[in-house]
Amino acid sequence: MSTLSRARFASATILVLTCTALTAGASPGSAADPTAIFQRDQPITFRDGPIEFENSDDISVPGAGAATPYPSQVEVEETGVVTDVNVNITFAHDRPDDLDLMLVGPQGQAVVVMSDAGGSEFTSTFIRLDDEGDTPLPDEDNIDEQFTSFFLPANYGSGADAFPTPAPTPTTSGPALGAFDGTSPTGTWSLYVADDEAGAAGVIDSWRLDLQTAAPGTYPSTLPVAGIGTVADVDVTLRGFTTEYAEDIAFLLEGPRGQRTVLLNESGGGSDESVDEPIDIRFDDEAPFEAPEDDALEATSYQPTDHDDDLPLGQFPWPAAPIGQGYPTTLSVFDGTDPSGTWRLYGYDDKGGDEVTSIQGWSLHIRWSDPSQPGGSVVVAGGAARTGTSTVALSLSATDPAPGTGVTHMRLSNDGATYAPWVPFAATTTWALAGGHGTRTVFAQFRDGAGNVSDAVRDTIVLDTKAPRAKKTRPGDGERSVRPGATIKVVASEALAGPTVRAATVKLFRGAERVAAKVGYDASDRRILVDPKADLAPGDYRLKVTTRVTDVVGNRWDQSTKGGRQPLVVIFRV
Repeated sequence: MSTLSRARFASATILVLTCTALTAGASPGSAADPTAIFQRDQPITFRDGPIEFENSDDISVPGAGAATPYPSQVEVEETGVVTDVNVNITFAHDRPDDLDLMLVGPQGQAVVVMSDAGGSEFTSTFIRLDDEGDTPLPDEDNIDEQFTSFFLPANYGSGADAFPTPAPTPTTSGPALGAFDGTSPTGTWSLYVADDEAGAAGVIDSWRLDLQTAAPGTYPSTLPVAGIGTVADVDVTLRGFTTEYAEDIAFLLEGPRGQRTVLLNESGGGSDESVDEPIDIRFDDEAPFEAPEDDALEATSYQPTDHDDDLPLGQFPWPAAPIGQGYPTTLSVFDGTDPSGTWRLYGYDDKGGDEVTSIQGWSLHIRWSDPSQPGGSVVVAGGAARTGTSTVALSLSATDPAPGTGVTHMRLSNDGATYAPWVPFAATTTWALAGGHGTRTVFAQFRDGAGNVSDAVRDTIVLDTKAPRAKKTRPGDGERSVRPGATIKVVASEALAGPTVRAATVKLFRGAERVAAKVGYDASDRRILVDPKADLAPGDYRLKVTTRVTDVVGNRWDQSTKGGRQPLVVIFRV
């Protein structure tokens, strides 16, 4: 085997993306659609590639059977992950249709890249087998007469090709070189060549393996997104971008639902228009202009730009996308999609060379819709049934359904029609009830960061401004035939605060002397009970309920609305 050579091949270079920790933040806006910013700090450098691994020793193909050597091999010391494989072959054969070629990678993948192709006429030519080739190898036509030397691998004929031992069995039924994508390139690559029909012979003068690799996890650069709603608009920022030759650089953005768009390609001029100082470039469908084709890139916003109309879908190496129609150049392809999941940025140099390009990181600016209204509750005075003051404490709670922008504001009302101005949401506040004595209702609404307003919630409380008084006494005022063992009773107009009903606030006198008595309160029927400790002696008595007796909300006793607060005074005779 000849000495293996490793040379730069003027084609494609993958960006090597060195991942660092992810930092993501969301900043809800006050407009109808909030914006979330997700950022990855990920310095980018360029890896040389593809790298050539060539074996220039002749492979002699006999009239039938295995070629010599069998297999022909190259050793690869390159590390990382394979993103693209091409095979270049220079050969001469009397009948190419007899040739069978199988490439086997160091991890055991075995792909028949050429079989029963090229017709039956003598051919001496160079071919490149490439999954992104112009056309499949011809079946019956002469390869020399084709207008291209870049072919898709092809395996014609019926049945499996029987390669002599020690060749392995092909691991895939198709001829696609993509079977090697995602594998490790390190180790021995083998080319097995055989002639499956007696008679014609030939020679392979040399073959070369072109490997394109990237460091594991660096192509593409990934950015997880979570916690936001449907996409309304997407912008992308490349941070700290520098380059000596921007025209070679291409960037592709892929969303978690599979939509893709080219951000930049064939833009920014050549070496005379380098970007020496790091700049931030933002891609925005609403930017006023595209990136320049011939002038240097600047720190500004551009529309996604592709100045190469011929860019095919398969030009970005695996795992960017399958081959197919061209890429769009608009970020609107993501509008209306669910952004949750992994976003991918593919960075690619489609020419290679020694130019230096670097990017320090990239950011997604996702404006998203939050159609869900928040909900919540309001509780007046801790849930009390009554209050004696019109200024009450409110407890408020509110939530915004995920993914949401969060509750940001609230407003209050006494009638559900006229509201106070919006104020920042708070879990507690004070509020002035409207009107006088009676049942009062407090209404509350909540607003999220997207401007969605909740339905009104409410709580009620009785505003009690009336003083308690006696509705009935026993004995009655002026009664003159009370028996000595009687218990004196006062029925209040409303529930009283029991602790305020005591001997110090409810008093019984005989003349000027205080009568010893037990004072109690029966809350079940709102009765004040005065039980003398001994039978009452005959004479005149006076019962006094002072204004220090209160109802449950603190209103003080007032037996008459005239002349200020008045105690209850009941005079009777035993």
